[in-house]
Amino acid sequence: MIKINKEIIINANREKVWEMMLDKESYKVWTVPFCVGSYYEGELVEGGSIRFLGPHPETGKLGGIISVIDKMDKPDFISFKHLGYINDGIEDYESAEVKKWVPAFENYTFKTISENETKVIVDVDASDEYADFMTDAWDKSLEVLKSECEK
Repeated sequence: MIKINKEIIINANREKVWEMMLDKESYKVWTVPFCVGSYYEGELVEGGSIRFLGPHPETGKLGGIISVIDKMDKPDFISFKHLGYINDGIEDYESAEVKKWVPAFENYTFKTISENETKVIVDVDASDEYADFMTDAWDKSLEVLKSECEK
């Protein structure tokens, strides 16, 4: 397991960046580099269950990650604790593949730089086999987020 750390400065206030990153509709836009058609189900409340979902790029079958919101301090910080996978619509908490990866965390920190400037810091645990993909996808996704926030 590796930790991916990314930062970006966005010319928008912290509340707008939080909303663009975590609103269910805008989430679908900035996460395209991870998976075309990605979305999430659940409510953004501390302790709440979240399912990050999307079609498998080759089979089109439903896949994703099962998570809980481990900590949330809106609009400063949110931490997702990943607990399992969804493969072909079936939840998996017990397979060897899942156990070598979970629990894993995905943390977003939002820091005010100035009235209309926010630093977004992303810290993500990733399995070694997906490290290159995740690193590249985060770079692209954060650029999309920046573009959407600065419109």
